[in-house]
Amino acid sequence: MEFVTIIICISLVIIMIGISVFKKQHKKKKDKFVVLGTQFARAGQIEKLRKLKGGFGVSPIPGWHYDAWRRETNLVNPVLLPLDSQLVEICTNFSISSEAERIKIRNSINMDELYTLLMFSKRAAVFAIRKRDKDWLVKGLSAVAMIDLNRVDYRDVISSINLLHHVANRIEINDDNLLTDIADLSGKGVADLMFQFSRQPKKDKDIRISAGYMEIETPKGIGFVHCYNNPYHPTYKIDLIIQEISDLLAADQYPNSDIAVASDIPTFWLKAGNNRVLNKALGNVKAVVSVSANLQPQANTKNDYQMLIVFLAELSESAYAKSLCRIAETSRPSTFCIHGVVVESLFCMIVARSLAQGVEPFETTEGLKRFMLPISEILNKYVV
Repeated sequence: MEFVTIIICISLVIIMIGISVFKKQHKKKKDKFVVLGTQFARAGQIEKLRKLKGGFGVSPIPGWHYDAWRRETNLVNPVLLPLDSQLVEICTNFSISSEAERIKIRNSINMDELYTLLMFSKRAAVFAIRKRDKDWLVKGLSAVAMIDLNRVDYRDVISSINLLHHVANRIEINDDNLLTDIADLSGKGVADLMFQFSRQPKKDKDIRISAGYMEIETPKGIGFVHCYNNPYHPTYKIDLIIQEISDLLAADQYPNSDIAVASDIPTFWLKAGNNRVLNKALGNVKAVVSVSANLQPQANTKNDYQMLIVFLAELSESAYAKSLCRIAETSRPSTFCIHGVVVESLFCMIVARSLAQGVEPFETTEGLKRFMLPISEILNKYVV
């Protein structure tokens, strides 16, 4: 379950960034919502029962997975891998198989491998939009058709469907017909999701709203990053800046990272004696991007319990950026490390902490300083 474990760790960090966003969106609502983790736990229980029952045949993708530490689960700049080519062939064979054979194949694939297929489907979306290639869309949707909905979190399936539908629309393919055609290859649960999605109003198919993704420009073409629901009106190319910061972290000891746009800066990190100054500065934020990074296992035996996040905010005036930097640099938190840097109206803050009581943090306030000059140099490149 190594691949699934990595997904859980990444998700925990993303949740910490987004928790304040979630509170803002829901504090005036009384609608029911799904408790985070319950769907995944239920899928895990069904997977255990499947293994106990046995008799499910040999998987066509035995133990294959994308390596998050090699940045293969990152949708910013995926590179075509031998595993992608192998999965293309498997998806092709699946799509021409009989219904009975498809059921047999689907049942043979374990839970980890189902998530490998979902990761492939999202990588296929990037390849499709960059090459304007319908074949990659078909292969991505065929991978989704192989999923047993009972043994994954259904929201992960919806996310893949949404992303592929978005790409189909962007490259001017009849996206709804494509969905309904692939639905015929799917198990009932996934087929129902595809039919339901195809009937939704256009506004509900926006990937930013329904899948939590946004397109991002990179030097190598369009990619996708996680997206929250905060105002996002940058004038600087902060999406390119955060990519460079992510590369900086990867060159250090944090190769596995996740970029998010339209984020916010939780006030938890910036507790100040003068909250009026803090609130006024945060009220003048134009856009925030962030990157949460995971410490590589070779650096620390407790790497799963370490957290490092970089927030980059553009403010309406440089004075507000300086106010936030002053708060960051003069605070003396006992439970985490923090540093800030400001260039013009850009404020960048890096925080690190241990996520578990009794586990020593890997980073120290002094140690974090190694990132500040390189980050400052990156910021200066984009404000000239």
